[in-house]
Amino acid sequence: RSEKNIGAYYFQRGYFNVDVATSVKYKEDKADVTYNVNTGRQYVIDSINTDIESATLRRLYNRAKSESLIATGDTYSQETLEGEAERLSLYFKQNGVYDFLTDYIKYYVDTNGYKGRAQVLISIKNQERETPQGVMSVPFHTWKVSNINVYTDYKYGSSMQNITDTVLYNGLNIYGEGKIKYKP
Repeated sequence: RSEKNIGAYYFQRGYFNVDVATSVKYKEDKADVTYNVNTGRQYVIDSINTDIESATLRRLYNRAKSESLIATGDTYSQETLEGEAERLSLYFKQNGVYDFLTDYIKYYVDTNGYKGRAQVLISIKNQERETPQGVMSVPFHTWKVSNINVYTDYKYGSSMQNITDTVLYNGLNIYGEGKIKYKP
């Protein structure tokens, strides 16, 4: 188990040919365990390509690409790829794609035939939605906030029929029962 964990540790850091060997020496009621780790060469990112189905996300990705945490020539790191997915997810949400989740981003890493180099593909497929006709692929899109309504005297479960005063301030619609006490 520890041997697998050590191997996984190095693998996630770009040592795809890591070899871990264990030797155990017993002396009375104690065991001396030695791990011999041959990491091999650490892979570097040779190229980064994308497969983004949604035109909206493709446009946003191209705007955010200059701030990317991953770049050609960098050593491969699973942690960095995860950080980049988090960064992109936050960027998409901050730019109106509110229903985007980090799990939509998938990375495919190809090292076949590339000695010490890895080709990275960033893949973002469309959303899949259940409909009465079955599962459908739906492209992501940006959402816009059109109206912001503030109810100063709101009580859960009450109706909004007692609103008697309205103030418009910087695009906010402020509603209140009786004269609004606030001066925006």
